[in-house]
Amino acid sequence: MLSVDAIAPVTAGSTAQLSATLTDAGLDPIPAPVIATVVLPSGVTLVGSLDPDVWTASSDGQVVTLTSFAPLAGGESRPFVLLLAIDSSASSSSIRVAVVSGPQAVAQLLVVSGGVPQVPVQLPTP
Repeated sequence: MLSVDAIAPVTAGSTAQLSATLTDAGLDPIPAPVIATVVLPSGVTLVGSLDPDVWTASSDGQVVTLTSFAPLAGGESRPFVLLLAIDSSASSSSIRVAVVSGPQAVAQLLVVSGGVPQVPVQLPTP
């Protein structure tokens, strides 16, 4: 199971935190490495991971790859928090979070420009 916390509305030109929790809802462990991907919309870039002792984060363009080198035991949860830079050209959109060969979730990013919220766009799920 993968859950993504709501992201508070942000102002273009600022930063935002994306928080998510991966839970192994089964009895069997998820073997290491545990890998999650985050697809960022245009105008949003990775600044870093706020829990680098548990997850390593790297980016290639708009795709962020998170890797945890410890297995995830059955019933265990492992949160991660990413710090994102919101460019002045960014607009409201969706951020897709997925576990490799596992569940997906979508977070809505609401960017406020000039005090007027822009309409979020929902990405189709595969």
